[in-house]
Amino acid sequence: MLTDDELLDFDPTRLADFSGKEARQTLASDSRDVYRAQLVAAR
Repeated sequence: MLTDDELLDFDPTRLADFSGKEARQTLASDSRDVYRAQLVAAR
């Protein structure tokens, strides 16, 4: 299983409205499993 840091280890400048802070908050929220699955699929 990838850690949060590993999941968020990519070039965010390629995404117009990406916020690292919001991403970490989502990974800590009730929606974490769905968001984690999306990040894994994007890798």
